[in-house]
Amino acid sequence: MTNHSYYYCGVTGIFLLFLRVTVQIGKYNVALRGVASQSSLWDLWCSPSKVFDGNRNSNFNSCGSCSSTEFNTNPWWRVDLLDVYRVTAVTITNRGDVPERLDGAEIRIGNSLENNGINNPRSSQICHLMQHSITLLLDVALRGVASQSSLWDLCGGSCSSTVFNTNTWWRVDLLDVYRVTAVTITSRGDVVPERLDGAEIRIGNSLENNGINNPRCVVISHIPAGETHTFQCNEMEGRYVVVLIPDRKEYLTLCEVEVYGTPRLLDVGLHGFGL
Repeated sequence: MTNHSYYYCGVTGIFLLFLRVTVQIGKYNVALRGVASQSSLWDLWCSPSKVFDGNRNSNFNSCGSCSSTEFNTNPWWRVDLLDVYRVTAVTITNRGDVPERLDGAEIRIGNSLENNGINNPRSSQICHLMQHSITLLLDVALRGVASQSSLWDLCGGSCSSTVFNTNTWWRVDLLDVYRVTAVTITSRGDVVPERLDGAEIRIGNSLENNGINNPRCVVISHIPAGETHTFQCNEMEGRYVVVLIPDRKEYLTLCEVEVYGTPRLLDVGLHGFGL
């Protein structure tokens, strides 16, 4: 099961319990070579390395394959991957009997150890996870470089907008070629959601004509005001993701664009995984 649309559920003091975590680049679990640590240790059987020992048994009391902190505020578990990776997905398996303890947990990824690493950018939030495993695809647009056909003004809020023109576009350079599985768009929340009607999502490797000549993933029929819709792109390959309003004069206003996918080529030595 994959999901990248969990909403945040606040949490203060909990036990942090994991059964298994994998950190993926493409299909490879780079956590296997990492060094794990956590904010506290509930007992000697709950060491942080138990989180990626390969055992998915979700019975906390029977096999000693889970990690647990003490009951405290802001508990955390962390893995040092020993190198910098472009992480595409994180898979978590929860304890089987008290799954609600993970409600509101956040996945944070970055290069800083400030505040034990919890100041790094947030990539996903978990609202609720039963004892099953779940894979959270990460937004590869977060590290991309965005541009657009024009700038309406400085747009101090959280939305972007072009000026009123023909063939207005917004583009993100993902800085690598990805197999894009889905693109998620949040429309403007107050008025005029119809401005996005007929917009196209295009994905490819060409910057010809500002990237709008790339293959089309989908035509957006309508996104109601303030709503977030996800469009499946079936692993289309490309470095550039473009949102375009073709063949008419319009403002292009976007309040969030998320891109989910996996790298086409892995820039790590596969010999490190025994391959």
